[in-house]
Amino acid sequence: MLARYGRADIRNTRDNFLSAAGKHGLDARGLPPCFSFFAPVQSGDDDRLRWRDGIIRDGQAIDLLAAMDLLVASSNCPHPRIRVQSFVRSR
Repeated sequence: MLARYGRADIRNTRDNFLSAAGKHGLDARGLPPCFSFFAPVQSGDDDRLRWRDGIIRDGQAIDLLAAMDLLVASSNCPHPRIRVQSFVRSR
């Protein structure tokens, strides 16, 4: 994150998930791939991922149903595909 945002103290989502999992005795082997319902990323015909502004609208929602007990972690981090000129971290 240092190269992109000029700050070394900004973690990525996977690191945040590893930190959350560690609090419950889990490590990277028990951590599935990260995914985002809300990042407007689509794959093209060439299978490359592209950021698509404007495809997510205010008020859209997703309902999830868990058929077993599970541990859920949420992380709010800048997406690597978003085109940003600067990043301001709020405290």
